[in-house]
Amino acid sequence: MIPQFRQAAALLLVLILNLPALAGEREERLQILFPANRNGETVHLEGLLRMPDGPGPFPLALLNHGTGARAKSQKPEDLDFLARWFLDRGWAAAMVMRRSFGQSGGLYVEAYSCPNPDYAKAGRNAAEDIRASVAHLRDVPGIDRERIVLVGQSSGGWAVLAAAAEAIPGLRGAVSFAGGRGGNPKGERNCPPEENLIEAGRGFGSKAKVPTLWIYAANDNLTPIDLMRRVQEAYAQGSGDSTLRYYDDPKAGGHFVLRHPDYWGGELEAFLARVAK
Repeated sequence: MIPQFRQAAALLLVLILNLPALAGEREERLQILFPANRNGETVHLEGLLRMPDGPGPFPLALLNHGTGARAKSQKPEDLDFLARWFLDRGWAAAMVMRRSFGQSGGLYVEAYSCPNPDYAKAGRNAAEDIRASVAHLRDVPGIDRERIVLVGQSSGGWAVLAAAAEAIPGLRGAVSFAGGRGGNPKGERNCPPEENLIEAGRGFGSKAKVPTLWIYAANDNLTPIDLMRRVQEAYAQGSGDSTLRYYDDPKAGGHFVLRHPDYWGGELEAFLARVAK
């Protein structure tokens, strides 16, 4: 499907509705036409773009959701709190639902089975949605098409690490909050064998095109730090610029460390200043 992305710019469609927004902010609802359903039909990805008021151009953070218990109930507004963190710092923020999530169409393409899960394929399939979204968003008036950063939570964090291994125009960096796959919410070990996750990380790192920042916190049963350190170390063997930050404090939010900027805010600001200056 990769060659199809060369045609994506011509096929992408956005429907913009002027909806109420906060003072000093613009909001655009997005429907991105994505030609990658397995039955050959095109599908739409649901999205929401928030931009500071003014002509720009503004650097863009593309925010990526995790996998909830009810995928169809997820919505772009779930990441509004993170979008506003970026807006406060002069960034535009887009939230796009990957295939089969929220109001996005298409089949769920991020599945794997235990044992012997294919985490690399799950990441690559999710990265296709990210790549198509970036291709569209670079052409939105007011967006700085050469300063784009990917940010993801949980499975979305894994997706941005996979996307960082692709040559995506304008991409400067990727930030993974509690990124990973195969976690067990009951607190048991990851889907066996854990080595599959480590090797998938090694593969992504060997092709990494941009710097990455990995952020984790204590009490995270889904992406335990002992395992994720091994994944990041394997990734870093092939990547010249990869950093892991771990907050050993139960108050840092565990798997939902994304919701606690008082811990990671300074670290992320420094990362953005370095990669998107």
